[in-house]
Amino acid sequence: PVAGMALWALGLDVVFTDLKECLNRTRENLRRNASAVLKTSRLLNRAPGKVHVEELMWGTKDVPREVAAHGPFDLILCSDCIYQRKLHPLLVQTLSTLLTKNNCCMLAYQTRDSAVERAFFCDVLAKTDMKHKPISIKDIVKEMLPLWPLPMQEFLSKKDPDDYFKVYSISL
Repeated sequence: PVAGMALWALGLDVVFTDLKECLNRTRENLRRNASAVLKTSRLLNRAPGKVHVEELMWGTKDVPREVAAHGPFDLILCSDCIYQRKLHPLLVQTLSTLLTKNNCCMLAYQTRDSAVERAFFCDVLAKTDMKHKPISIKDIVKEMLPLWPLPMQEFLSKKDPDDYFKVYSISL
């Protein structure tokens, strides 16, 4: 939930979703990091947004009432969500219920298995009316690199971050 916490610190309202059995861990993670989020908000001269944690099972036809109550959503952020091929259709079904002409999904993941990643985009997403386009993270990494731990700095200063981390915009 690091990306969601960054958005929370920037003042956006964030709904963190996960399976029922993971919600306590998500709440605990947010609790442990709340002081850092609030400190970041103060440093940025911003008020933190509101945070909600809700259950969301992929593949349902309708968005659960508890999640929908916080919408409409400007941005859907999916982080490391495509590593299991069998879950691709369920994720796409859920995205189809959340996406509108007025929002988009940012899908981010660490490159692990190119065949599984291709399957998501070519075998599942391609069969929908959703469009996707890659977003290079080179400039973001270049700007943030000095803030990261030394081993990560050394690794990424010699590599192309787009070979290791992918970000796609998905929209209708």
